[in-house]
Amino acid sequence: APEGSRVEVQRFLKGATVSYDINRELDKELVSSTGFRDLTPPMGEDIVYAAFCVAELADGSSMVSTPATVEARVTPEVQQIQVQVQRSTTTPGAYDISWLRPSHGRVLLFATPERPPVGLENEPRTAEIIEGQGLTPQYRINYPPTDLGGLMTIRDYAVDESWVRAHFVAVHWVSDESVWVGPAVSMVTPKAPDYAQIVERVDAQVITFAWPEGVTVVQAYQGPRGQSVEPEGSEPIAQLTRDDYVRMGGMRITRTLPSNGCAIHLYGVVYLDGRPMYSEPAPLDYPGMTRLKYQVVGYGPDGAPAQGARPASYRIYAEVDDDLHETPLAVVGQLGRIPLHPQDGRMLSQPTVSLRAGISTYVAELPAGQTLAFIRLFVNLPPAETGAVAVLDPA
Repeated sequence: APEGSRVEVQRFLKGATVSYDINRELDKELVSSTGFRDLTPPMGEDIVYAAFCVAELADGSSMVSTPATVEARVTPEVQQIQVQVQRSTTTPGAYDISWLRPSHGRVLLFATPERPPVGLENEPRTAEIIEGQGLTPQYRINYPPTDLGGLMTIRDYAVDESWVRAHFVAVHWVSDESVWVGPAVSMVTPKAPDYAQIVERVDAQVITFAWPEGVTVVQAYQGPRGQSVEPEGSEPIAQLTRDDYVRMGGMRITRTLPSNGCAIHLYGVVYLDGRPMYSEPAPLDYPGMTRLKYQVVGYGPDGAPAQGARPASYRIYAEVDDDLHETPLAVVGQLGRIPLHPQDGRMLSQPTVSLRAGISTYVAELPAGQTLAFIRLFVNLPPAETGAVAVLDPA
């Protein structure tokens, strides 16, 4: 600098108008006539340093020269940012996200339905590379964070409702040429089966439903009516994969369900790191079914069971798995085939009986005739009045 003058250095972001501004001046102790030091430059930004020669005039005023300028950019070290994700406690299906604010650069968050490729987080990349690997603007999380003393938080972030899996990553972005993808945090939200209904069979129940997208298996749990069931630690009464469902046409429950009814809870299940993650339950009410089994036993003239000899009569015994009170029954015969309903043949007997669960009870006795005939036991009521009673023919 000429004698009687001094050098002042000021810092501007690239693109800003460069003009003398005392507020932009660097510390005078770090500036000499041959150079300067900037101890706190903005990281990852294009900046312009302007050196002005300032001369003090005799009248007390100053003259400022045209600046000499130089462009610079300080690229800091990029680092991995670990993001924390938890389910929201206030908004179902939403998430709370947090991370530590780095000392420089910026953090971009992404939520994707597919996990970023394994190894993408192993080293710094360019913006072009990570975008080509699926971290595109459409998956960027644009919610404004709250700064809690360096802990950045986003509350109640909602992903697309159709996603079963959501993968969250934080990207430390220093420049387009220097970004680092952090470890992915995966969350799952399994969907429950829709349109579930129970199709009653005599020896089983078949549950049909719309298969929930993205679910690995569907499990069924039994519980008391009007009460919920926690699948963790409980044993399902049935489970199947989508291929099983397509092949079988539904979920078959072969376990005997309570005759007085129960609740069935269906869960969609997705596995995350080997652990089952359950959907909300899809509850079904099973009204119950009483099963009536009967046997036809031949008896000889002496009143003892006929042991290979021609019976003189046939006695019918019935057993139920739940009590039936004052129930009218019908024994119907047909010469050529098995009767299909109480009016389909000759009425041979019409007893009214009360049956206790688990106890074989005498129902009727029929004399043996000379002609072969088929007989069958029915509940002798119109279908709308029989309730859920299944009559099981002898094996």
